[in-house]
This record gives sequence, structure tokens and C-alpha cells, in this order.
Amino acid sequence: MADQSIQYTEEMVGAGHGTKADTLNRHSLIEHNTDGTHGALTTAAPATPTANHLYKDKMVGAWCNWSGGGAPSIDDDVNVSSITDNGVGDYTFNFATAMANATYAVAGSVVRVGMLEEVTLATGSARLNVDDSTGTLADKNGSMIVVGEQ
Repeated sequence: MADQSIQYTEEMVGAGHGTKADTLNRHSLIEHNTDGTHGALTTAAPATPTANHLYKDKMVGAWCNWSGGGAPSIDDDVNVSSITDNGVGDYTFNFATAMANATYAVAGSVVRVGMLEEVTLATGSARLNVDDSTGTLADKNGSMIVVGEQ
């Protein structure tokens, strides 16, 4: 794709000018349809994705930072509506908006040496176990991220 940034030989013109093309927003308009929907986000990434191109199945679908002592609580999040406590170190993260399928990727970190393990991935939730350094389930603080299509 050709360089879409404003060139030194062009005027910087915004949207809505009566006779001149919008150069100010040209770069962002490449990624959007005229109705405001995301044109580049409508398809899944091909086997060899195009560099610097955003695909909807490669976007963060949810993330959560939580405190896990006793009853788990959400400290900050995107698209996580609640956490279900299934027992010591066994949490289900419920999504506000479901994922398109249950083949998304989950990654995370646990405070002070631990591991996050996938138990069950569903479109509406992700059940994850939190282990301490010995591999024993433990209530710990942590964070998780989900990458996949909604």
C-alpha cells in the first residue's frame, strides 16, 4: 500500500471541505468504510498476514486484572463482567460480550511466582486455574488477556 501520510507538497485539509480532498484523515479512512464500520476488521488474518494490518481475530477480546484473596474481585478490565470463584485458585472469567468461538488464546501472569492454566474455554467465559510455585492451586492476584474474535 502506498504511503497515505500527508506529503510536504499537499495541503492539510480536514473532512467536509467543499472542494478539496480530506488529507488529514486519509490514513485512518483507509481502515474504515464510509459508514464508519471497520473495513480492515471484517476478515480473518490470512495464513501470511499483511504487515501493519489489523485483523479482528488478532485483537484483544478481553483482559482482566484481579485480586484473588478470598472472593476474587476485578481491579480493572475490558469485557469481563464478573469472576466466579469455583474454589481455591479456580476462577471463571465471564465475558460481557461473548467471543465468536472457543478457540481464542489466553495468556496471563500471577503475582509472586505462579502459573495460569486453561481449564475450559467457552464463548461466554474462560475457566482458569491459578497455581503457586509448587503447582498447588492458590488464590493469587493476577492478570489475564484474551486474544480472538468477538
